[in-house]
Amino acid sequence: MVSGQSIQVSVDRDRITKDDMINLSIAAVGSESFAELDVTPIKKDFMIVSGPGQQTNIQWFNGKMTSSKTLTWTLSPKKDGTLTIPRLSGTIDGKPFKSKPIKVHVMRSATSGDNAVFLVAEVDKEKAHLGEQITLTYKLYKNVNVSSIEPFRMP
Repeated sequence: MVSGQSIQVSVDRDRITKDDMINLSIAAVGSESFAELDVTPIKKDFMIVSGPGQQTNIQWFNGKMTSSKTLTWTLSPKKDGTLTIPRLSGTIDGKPFKSKPIKVHVMRSATSGDNAVFLVAEVDKEKAHLGEQITLTYKLYKNVNVSSIEPFRMP
């Protein structure tokens, strides 16, 4: 790579459940182009849900320009356990690069029966005019084992 360039590979979280998704970002700092980037190794443990999304950033600070390009993918794990986003390789400005592998810990998803508490948000109107009041109600629910409840007796 040319002096002043670097590749930064990161995920937004490294601990998720099987039902969660993560964002994988690859940033080329000091450049605005990826000539080649092979993401097929990701498909071993993750499904690519969307991407790549692209962001280009150009900054001027004290008369010096810094540019970067970031590619982002949304990934969904195929299984639980400790999964690895493998070493990715490609070229930037004609120079090869390889990233470091990233470990992601994927925990088993809670089944619907295991969710002891959940929250529901409801609004009183589906449509409103500018400035019109809308009431937002939060309802907190808790699962209870009904076999432990005594039957109601009329007096």
